Amino acid sequence: MGLKYRWMQKKDLDKVSETKKDFEILLNNNRTVANVVEFEDSILGYIIYKILKDKIKVIKVVFSDDDILDFIIEKIKKKSKLIEMPASEYDLDLHLLLKSKNFLATRIEKNQDQEDFYIFELRV
Repeated sequence: MGLKYRWMQKKDLDKVSETKKDFEILLNNNRTVANVVEFEDSILGYIIYKILKDKIKVIKVVFSDDDILDFIIEKIKKKSKLIEMPASEYDLDLHLLLKSKNFLATRIEKNQDQEDFYIFELRV
């Protein structure tokens, strides 16, 4: 398929986010990693995650289709035995997709002013 998985660069911020300043603040943390999936100069997906001692904690993942998510998961599975990924309480499609990829919903993170998130885990 010719997909390329690489570090996100500043030039990518315009393509992946409307809130460029928020991304720059987030990415200034030395434990935060951002990668993009690219095909012929088009970004088909990206992931932002933190590398913690015992797991990878996904902050945000965006993908154009299920195959791109598979590609991203395969790349980060090599870095930890546990991947933790949030899914909005309203995003049933993502819940079902993660379940189909052997993720297990383990808890709910409550946000007082915003939507709640289910936390899905994949043990590798």
